[in-house]
Amino acid sequence: MTENEPGRSGSHKQHTLDSSSVPDESVLLYKTAGTTLATSNYDSRVTKMLRNQSKVQAMIAEAGNSNEGMSNSSKKYVVYTIRLVSDDENDDINTRRRYSDFESLREVLVKTFPLVVIPPIPPKNYFRLNVMELVSSSSASGASDIDSGTPESYSYINSTHLNKNKLIEHRKRLLASFLNSCLQISQIRNLEFFAKFLDPNANWSDEIKLIYNHLPKSIYQSNPENGLKTDPLYSHLPIPSDHPINMFLRPISSNGKRLSRKAGLFSNGGESSEPNSDQSPPALASYTSGLDLINRRITENFIGISKDYSELGSVFNAISMDLSDPPEISIRDNIVSAKLNVIFDKIGQVFDRSYITINSLVSDLETKFSEPLGEAVQYTSVLQSLNKFEARKLKQQELVDAEIKEKKQALQVLQSGQSVPDAVGSRFKLPGFKKLSSYVTDMMDQNPELTRKQKLEDVKQRLSTLEKCQKIMISDISYITDEIGKNSETFHEKQLKELLGILARYNSFLMAWAQKNVDVWEDIRDEIAKL
Repeated sequence: MTENEPGRSGSHKQHTLDSSSVPDESVLLYKTAGTTLATSNYDSRVTKMLRNQSKVQAMIAEAGNSNEGMSNSSKKYVVYTIRLVSDDENDDINTRRRYSDFESLREVLVKTFPLVVIPPIPPKNYFRLNVMELVSSSSASGASDIDSGTPESYSYINSTHLNKNKLIEHRKRLLASFLNSCLQISQIRNLEFFAKFLDPNANWSDEIKLIYNHLPKSIYQSNPENGLKTDPLYSHLPIPSDHPINMFLRPISSNGKRLSRKAGLFSNGGESSEPNSDQSPPALASYTSGLDLINRRITENFIGISKDYSELGSVFNAISMDLSDPPEISIRDNIVSAKLNVIFDKIGQVFDRSYITINSLVSDLETKFSEPLGEAVQYTSVLQSLNKFEARKLKQQELVDAEIKEKKQALQVLQSGQSVPDAVGSRFKLPGFKKLSSYVTDMMDQNPELTRKQKLEDVKQRLSTLEKCQKIMISDISYITDEIGKNSETFHEKQLKELLGILARYNSFLMAWAQKNVDVWEDIRDEIAKL
């Protein structure tokens, strides 16, 4: 997660922008100290708040139902109230946004900054998926333009005991976490359309349409530094989306460096994974999903024990009630029955109190362990999307190089005075209808020399464009590799600290729960001993 302003470093060269490629002012970055970014006339309380270096915090103050804008008044959706709080502002700023607004914001952030680790948002739909289904769905999406980087499932939202209200509270916390993480990323905080998302006076529906009009249709034909500053030359790049890419290509280790494909956890297809003593350990992200699944089973077991303890408490309490009203028996037996009544009542109280302590433990684990662990699982998917982007850009570079080679061959043939089909490089596959039509046209051509000259000019022009694209690709690939390495290393350092904090909290929860249980049983033991 880079903290620098957008700007190429190292060998990457800035490309001159055509005037037609410069976005409308309403979607540009506003100017901050030390930058040379384009400015706009948009000014509001939110932009002033974000421009300051003071601490700004976002929270989801409430979530309520609304049918505003719905043709069917009986249909409602949840609206989240975002509250911005700043050290320098006396009054808070409250903005109402739907979940779909958060979705669209994250999507344009991914398309604008494909190399930045964009924080995840909680999934829209809650349903069960196992690990294999997650992997297969990721592979199936290989032909898509770009991943959202947000898996649809993790343990917390798969808990069957959660009701709708708990899930909304969960979503509130994670949406607030998403906004606060965005506020820590300077590229996002300095975005004008991000400020408009937080502005109650801005029409987000209109703004999102405007942004999409200025972003390239494909993220692979976009400036990887900033999609809103894309040179028109990028539109000539081939799109590699139809070429399947190994989702686990060149994963990142815990120190931010690339792993070999021989690393066992990320072995390619059916290839055998050979042990390598020099290999760095797999990324921490690869372990979070495993922890998440184990935590889910443990939580479900605690919930099961809680229910069993509740039933046990009821059984012992029922026995105690029966003993409190015994049939006609001797005085001695009546004294024994009274003592048993008290003992069973006390044991019933133990299980009732244990039931309460377990429920308290489950609540703590849900909000302070499962939720942050679930976020770590989502970040794993975000990192995979960065790796996929790099892999496809490398494939794109190969496609550009291959087409340049093809056009050079066609140019040699045309310069020698011969005619050439439109696609010299297609000799290894059967021609389609368009190619056959081209062949027929060549045969019926009344002025083949003029046609040859026209083709020669077309090939030269295409070759010139491709060679410019090749220079862009060389520069972009270098920049992409550096940025992903840097951002991944920063992320892994942060993730390690967070994971240690999560496990420390988990340990403290279990210790506190165990101590409460010991105290409960010791109290009852002392009371029974007095009898």
